Amino acid sequence: MNNRPTHRRFRPPLWAWCAYPPVLALLLALGGWQAQRGLEKQAIDDAAAALTETVAVPWVPTLQPQLQPTIRVVVTGHYRPQLTLLLDNQSYQRQPGYHLWSMLERDDGATLMVNRGWLPADGDRRQLPAVTVPEGEQVLTGLWRPLPRPGWILPSRACEAGHTPAEISVVQFPDVEQLRCLTGAAVSDGILLLDPDATQPLVREWAMGAAVPTSRHFGYAAQWFVFAMVLTFFFIRLNLRESADA
Repeated sequence: MNNRPTHRRFRPPLWAWCAYPPVLALLLALGGWQAQRGLEKQAIDDAAAALTETVAVPWVPTLQPQLQPTIRVVVTGHYRPQLTLLLDNQSYQRQPGYHLWSMLERDDGATLMVNRGWLPADGDRRQLPAVTVPEGEQVLTGLWRPLPRPGWILPSRACEAGHTPAEISVVQFPDVEQLRCLTGAAVSDGILLLDPDATQPLVREWAMGAAVPTSRHFGYAAQWFVFAMVLTFFFIRLNLRESADA
């Protein structure tokens, strides 16, 4: 009977030594990148939240949100009820819906798009939600921002030459040229995110980052770091080999 004591030694093969470090470095880099993106977007959201306490400046067509990414403004005008857009694929608390965009026209003829908030989608995608547009003169305050752009978007031919503006249109992140085609007006390049209002049924919880919220970036980062831990566990566990003392 062999009673020689045995113990485990860490003996990974050469291919494992060659594969493990670069894969681990990749997983850690992806986790670090997602965490950094989350911190950047959190800083943007915090700065935007602080703006809600600042004094709003009068909106003018020459305000370029590309040069001033977030600025709180006040504007007076009338909604044009015959021109309403529904920004598709906008979720709130895991419920699908739309962002309701209306066009505001000032007395001098200048026009801008106003994001009035989120509303839920009907179970039947063919059935658009009923929307109303406030009448009379409106005094609006909110954040003047660049038009939202996702990380990627499929090409759209929703608006072409000869397009007749519809009363309600579903859109997928239109740029300013598409907006001008859809509305038939020279709308300014930007979007007004209205201040929260408890008396309004529309949800106005704005995320200043891109389409991916801050919490999701941190979740992705945690996943990549967990993958790195699992890889390290199996790299060690599978390469511990029993050996008997001579």
